[in-house]
Amino acid sequence: MIRTGEGDFDVQHFRKDGTRIPLHVNTLMMEWQGRKVLLSIATDLTERLAAQEEIRRSEEKYRRIVDTAQEGIWAMDEHFNTTYVNRRLAGILGYSPEEMMGRPIDSFMAEEEKGAQRSILEERKRGLPGSYERTFITRNGESRIMYVSANPIFDDHGVFRGSFAMLTDITEEKRVQRELVREHDELVASYEQIAATEEELRQMLEDLSRHQEELVESEKRYRRLIEHSFDAMVIHREGRIVYANDVAVTLMGASDRAEILGKKTLDFVHPDSRDDVVMRIARMREDPAAVMPPIEEKFITLSGNVIDVEVIGTATKRDGEDAFLVIFRDISEKKRIQKALVQANRKLNLLNSITRHDISNKLSVLAGHISLAHEYIGGDKIAGCLDRQKRAVEAIQQILDFTRDYQDLGVKEPSWQHLAATLRKATDHIDMGNVTFHAEDCEFEVFADPLLEKVFYALLDNAVRYGGKISRVHASCRITGDSLVISFQDDGVGIPEDQKEKIFEKGYGKGTGLGLFLSREILSITGMGIRETGIAGVGARFEVLVPKGMWRGEGCVRGP
Repeated sequence: MIRTGEGDFDVQHFRKDGTRIPLHVNTLMMEWQGRKVLLSIATDLTERLAAQEEIRRSEEKYRRIVDTAQEGIWAMDEHFNTTYVNRRLAGILGYSPEEMMGRPIDSFMAEEEKGAQRSILEERKRGLPGSYERTFITRNGESRIMYVSANPIFDDHGVFRGSFAMLTDITEEKRVQRELVREHDELVASYEQIAATEEELRQMLEDLSRHQEELVESEKRYRRLIEHSFDAMVIHREGRIVYANDVAVTLMGASDRAEILGKKTLDFVHPDSRDDVVMRIARMREDPAAVMPPIEEKFITLSGNVIDVEVIGTATKRDGEDAFLVIFRDISEKKRIQKALVQANRKLNLLNSITRHDISNKLSVLAGHISLAHEYIGGDKIAGCLDRQKRAVEAIQQILDFTRDYQDLGVKEPSWQHLAATLRKATDHIDMGNVTFHAEDCEFEVFADPLLEKVFYALLDNAVRYGGKISRVHASCRITGDSLVISFQDDGVGIPEDQKEKIFEKGYGKGTGLGLFLSREILSITGMGIRETGIAGVGARFEVLVPKGMWRGEGCVRGP
């Protein structure tokens, strides 16, 4: 056989029943047995064309989905040049998809973020996915903040071919978040602002109750506000939770919403508060426009922990059905203050008891010597008795003066106090003589009784009075673990090892023997402690230990 020519073409054939068969025909002209013949091979294209049509329809369907998606979609090649953007993303940035093709992704970003973006793109090359926030610049120069979730793309041979990213416009959420942060800072600033904000919140709840239908229509807009609130918010319907924001999820001890949704509302209410909750729900059913005033309740977390919360509730709508909105906040710090005040009152009672006891003892001494004076009229004996009477009277006066200075122990609520400012106030009332005082790394605040200044005064006064040939006192602080350590170091005679604990006992040492004792009591009101760690003959070193949650600020160094 000799091949003389060939070709191929598509053709439609008809079956006997009249149905069409799409065929692909390959032809070959050749010589066979001395004659030219045409060899034809026909392939049925029915399944292939059906598959191609299915692929075409699928591509078209997914392209419509991608182009109409509410999220931005961005694909790029191995050089991070744009190969595809959907219309949603292009619209956010003010471009057409065609205008963005071929351009690198960082050409659309704010200048100050390009450096960080290049580092992230290198992570894609290493096969690492990532999520981050970026600021993009629109065609008209506006800034849009996007949440980006990106994944690398590799071919079948493991060669990096680009990346694929989903982008969500969170500009409005960020604006709301900044606004909420600002409002929160104002709340912390003063109780009056807190009260004002609570009133605004109650007014908001009243407005929400009066406009329930509007709430349904604008649910998406309010959802963002709720999700970024600093208060926990829960919606329950027919006794079960149907919505919880992130703060509520965390406060109730859950890792995600799925652990809470669908559970009975009363499962999270402590038995001590259950009757009150049931009554408030009944009242809201009777009067849907009513806003239940703030009330303190106890909640039980998923782990079984009991927490104190302040709760506001009102009737609302959820998916067009009657429901109840509950807004609550952790009042642990408020309870901590109350507990500290109770503890302080106990300390105050102890102080009164100590004072009465010591005055009674001194008066007994005075009475005894007066009696002796009557028995030994004249001579040295009467003079000695009278001297001792005088010293006893002076001691009584000293005790009375001391208790006057500490009469406010526990009377006022603990508060945040700036350490450097408190130290300055303490030194203002001490005659340091030739002793120099220096403080460093003290630009932070501690949560303590208002008599914290008296503690610092007692430590400095003790150093000046009893430190011997002392020339300086140095105050500093360091962070150890979660605690803050405030140190007072002098170069005096120091304190012997066997006296380091005794000096904090009532009545020990010179003077009244109450200075260091009451200093420890004042500090303990908010959980702080004090110890002496100096070396005898080198100098005294008093360390005030401030636990986690009782200090804030970055004005100190970390130490061992």
